Amino acid sequence: MMSHPVGRQRLADVFEKLPLPTSNRDQPCFSSFLLEAGPHRLGKDTDGRPVLLVATASGGARSRPAPIELEHVRVQHDVRCLLWHSPAWSEEATFTLIHCQAGDRTLRDYFLGVVEGVLPLLGSSPSEGRVHEVIDALAELFRSLMMPARKSVQGLWAELFLIAEAADACALVAAWHVIPGEVYDFSASSQRLEVKSASGEERNHYFTLEQLHPPAGTRVLVASLFVKRAGGGQSLAELLDRVRPRVTGDPNLFLQVDRVVAASLGQSWRNALDDRFDCERAQESLHFYDAQSIPRIGQNLPPGVSDVRFKSDLTKATPLGIVALREAGGLFQAVLPLRVVRRV
Repeated sequence: MMSHPVGRQRLADVFEKLPLPTSNRDQPCFSSFLLEAGPHRLGKDTDGRPVLLVATASGGARSRPAPIELEHVRVQHDVRCLLWHSPAWSEEATFTLIHCQAGDRTLRDYFLGVVEGVLPLLGSSPSEGRVHEVIDALAELFRSLMMPARKSVQGLWAELFLIAEAADACALVAAWHVIPGEVYDFSASSQRLEVKSASGEERNHYFTLEQLHPPAGTRVLVASLFVKRAGGGQSLAELLDRVRPRVTGDPNLFLQVDRVVAASLGQSWRNALDDRFDCERAQESLHFYDAQSIPRIGQNLPPGVSDVRFKSDLTKATPLGIVALREAGGLFQAVLPLRVVRRV
């Protein structure tokens, strides 16, 4: 019988152990596993696809919400299901179904990783409103995977790497841009952090005029690192697996990570998650610069000129040390690599 609390096991591991359920023409059938203290379940359908079965607190008579049909996910409300616990034992129950639409491992593992993060948002007895709120967030996330990519894989890898290495990953995720096209990658209070990566051997990066001329009272830090493709390097999916556990204490931050990744990668997500880059090279090359020390053009532009973008060579710029970043506090202290903080 697959109905024990999942505890701290990864959902992907739990899902692998679920058997295929016996088919029934009259209603959806799932083998299932009781999650945490219940009542929600992780299920496997007759085609081997994962589904989250959400139990909703009874709210009396109400209209059933319309189903959501997306390329990767389908949502159905108030579905009477047949749950198989063994070849000879089944039971009926009603759930809201959040159903993965494909059985390939890449989508399945990504779906299960996202579900693992939203479970704490649901709680043990979610209201209809709470369920709709979580479902809307999931729908937005999976809709993003149908849109064009809005950031390069290299750029996103560099941002995730910074979060994975940071002394305070939660602070960085809370400050991370929701829209990939925002001026700065991270913003908190009067502090801004922009991540720049280079694939070559020269520390040359492109900037917009606005990035190096922030509003008065705002300080900008630039994180610069070399990001090289490497067959034996760390993939984007593996970086996600490093970041997610560091923000599990706050389900909203957990979901924020996947929202930004989905919005950045769009339709390219399937191949992008497997792209690998040299983690050691990124670690040893990571430097932080005050925006004021970076070569830049002035703000006085000729009439009719706008949206200026230029390349700056940071070779002669002086990077900030650990002490300076600590003294700055806030976001700038949070981004210090944990391995560096532990050494001093």
